[in-house]
Amino acid sequence: MAATIILALTAWNKETAFLMAPGYWFLHAATTPKRVKYMYLIAQASSCLIIRHFIVSGFEANSGATVTLHLLDNVVHWLNPISYMKFDNVYAVGIHTPRIQNVLIVLGLCIWVRAGWQNAPNEIKRCALGILVPTGLLFMLFGFEDELRNLSVCLPALFIIMAHGFGPFREFLDRSHVQQSEK
Repeated sequence: MAATIILALTAWNKETAFLMAPGYWFLHAATTPKRVKYMYLIAQASSCLIIRHFIVSGFEANSGATVTLHLLDNVVHWLNPISYMKFDNVYAVGIHTPRIQNVLIVLGLCIWVRAGWQNAPNEIKRCALGILVPTGLLFMLFGFEDELRNLSVCLPALFIIMAHGFGPFREFLDRSHVQQSEK
């Protein structure tokens, strides 16, 4: 019940919060009857969609398309190796920081997420997949290139996975540091 209320409150800030509801399905106890799980899923998705409709209804008079397909743009962008080498200059003039998909960041994140995935309980893995798969598919179809902020509804699941991988990731970094100092 608390997850349903929190998800509905989240929908006021992020109108795509309904994408989190399928992931919450897997957080129910194994003994929870499917009928109850379906009731919560319907309640969570419905409350989020009603709130989304309420938020979006204020913009009906705006011109322009509400949905633009970017699948080809995204495929070209993500298959281009240069996309993984980009830096931003948004924080201060002359201070360039790597984008999240930059090879300097993404390699460490992949190792960390892999460690978390190996240590996370199956319920958490299924919850993360329940959120990541539909959101990732929608991102590839309708997101634009590297606007990864559109995946923000995935952050709680990714955070939980990464929390399970912090210890092993730290051990990996320590081993790497020791190996470098021995050379």
